[in-house]
Amino acid sequence: MAFLFARGELIIVSLTLCAVALGDLLNFAFVKKELESLGAIIAAAIVVGFCAVLIITTASFYYAAVIGGGLKVEWIIFTSKFLLGFSIITCSACIVITERGD
Repeated sequence: MAFLFARGELIIVSLTLCAVALGDLLNFAFVKKELESLGAIIAAAIVVGFCAVLIITTASFYYAAVIGGGLKVEWIIFTSKFLLGFSIITCSACIVITERGD
């Protein structure tokens, strides 16, 4: 199990998922013309977008730390799984927001 997760591949997957979801969310925000009628959806999009940016930033710095070495394998595995789970929740929320707004 350590061989599969100890090199930071899940961190890259988390980063990529959130980058795609954030791009979809920004596309929704800039393409949608009637933003005034979507007040609650826009507020949720701002919160979810902030979470996606937070995950992207954290995953980037953490992957740099993993590549640099010096971290325990158990900690890398735990944090990778946590970031993946949190990014799946955030990406799902991005998809729900963009589908509800259409």
